[in-house]
Amino acid sequence: MALRTGSAAGHTLRVTGMTCAACERRVGKALGRLPGVETVSVSSARGRAVLTGSVPPRADVEAALHAAGYTLGAPPWLSRDRGAWLTALAGGVAVTGVLVLAVRSGLTGWTPAESLSGPVLALLVGLAAGVSTCMAMVGGLVLAVSATASRAAPGRAGSTRRRAVRAQAAFTAGRWAGFAAGGALLGAVGSAARLPDPVVAAGMLLAAAVMAVLGLRLTGLSPRAGGLGPVLPRRWADRFGTAGDRGAAVAGAATFLLPCGFTQAMQLYAVSLRSPGASALVMVSFAVGTTPGLAGLGLLGGLARGRPTADASEARAAGPATGPATRWPALVGVVVIAFAVVTGVGGLRVLGLDLPWPGGGAIGVPTATSSNVRLDGAVQVVSLTQSSDGYHPADTVVWAGVPIRWEITSTSQFACSSALRVPALGVRANLNPVGLHVVDLPALDPGTTGFRCAMGMYSGTLRAIARPPAASVTATPTPAATG
Repeated sequence: MALRTGSAAGHTLRVTGMTCAACERRVGKALGRLPGVETVSVSSARGRAVLTGSVPPRADVEAALHAAGYTLGAPPWLSRDRGAWLTALAGGVAVTGVLVLAVRSGLTGWTPAESLSGPVLALLVGLAAGVSTCMAMVGGLVLAVSATASRAAPGRAGSTRRRAVRAQAAFTAGRWAGFAAGGALLGAVGSAARLPDPVVAAGMLLAAAVMAVLGLRLTGLSPRAGGLGPVLPRRWADRFGTAGDRGAAVAGAATFLLPCGFTQAMQLYAVSLRSPGASALVMVSFAVGTTPGLAGLGLLGGLARGRPTADASEARAAGPATGPATRWPALVGVVVIAFAVVTGVGGLRVLGLDLPWPGGGAIGVPTATSSNVRLDGAVQVVSLTQSSDGYHPADTVVWAGVPIRWEITSTSQFACSSALRVPALGVRANLNPVGLHVVDLPALDPGTTGFRCAMGMYSGTLRAIARPPAASVTATPTPAATG
């Protein structure tokens, strides 16, 4: 098969296996040494190299790329490496097991005593966030930063791990600085404002897409899709020798803008202080609290040393496997993809798409209201408890055509569930501070009206049924809570 040619100005080759600027330099040097080649322009993002001069024989091109650790030809959409799929399957089973244990142990719903205040409270809330909802949002990026950094400087295990640790340190420093600066700004503004739901959803979906691509790149399950991820332009990397660390620091600072429920709750708390200094201290304390969970996850990503194999042919080009260390990229990639799924589903739910979510729900056709509903004159009172792990009861049966006074007892003001949304009714309620909150809802038509937290992680329903003549409110079993 002849080499692909573009025009008289250059000859375009497809190259499999490139992931970064370092790959571009290696491929450029390998092809530039071939007889007759005058210049080489390489793009890892596009997976191609453009040569000027005479076209070398295909065998020579393949040999040069093979020696550099790459292969000639477009990467496949699906890997043909059975080992990559088996490793990903094992990683998926492991991730599911850890998630089940975390939920059953109550780890994901833990929050500190909210009788505390100031930086100490922010630190403890950060510790909780670092192993729960903020890990779901930021954790995939942390893993990707560390794993990508370790692959950007291939070599001995010690050097790649040091590179990953440097990137993680830069990410953490940038996160602390970004939260301090953002907190100071919130204290100066002093007004409690939340981002509109479409903006929150867009941020979540963008983060999910980036994490999914990076996860596919690490697992090697879809080499072509993995090549769609963002890469640093070579001219930037050539100009800034430490651009990778600087990029990690910028990414860390930008996490201040990601719509984690814990982060948004702390931002509102910082706004209420109306002091740039005090607000900055609270926000940086929160960021420091998230560090153990996120940094520990980042160190896992740092074990993803070397370049993940894209398919069987690339595995042969890269050389023999080096044991368990070569499986770390795929395992880390599975975790990143899991975070991407959670974040993406949450973003879609924020947009109003009622996607399935693990948990209970109303079952059967109810004939009476739930036990947490009572009539009070012309209105019906619905009791609900908000906690760090969602809403209880999550699903309630009410009478249609009767206005609702929703009495919500808040027990955790620094969880995502404290930002309650009823999209169909345009209701946005912030359940802080801790205590009783009353939300008035209009009479509902027969059917189901959903509600959720700002990130779409916790949800519930109000199911309105027709009220029979002279009916009294009797209890039906309350469905299990979802979260």
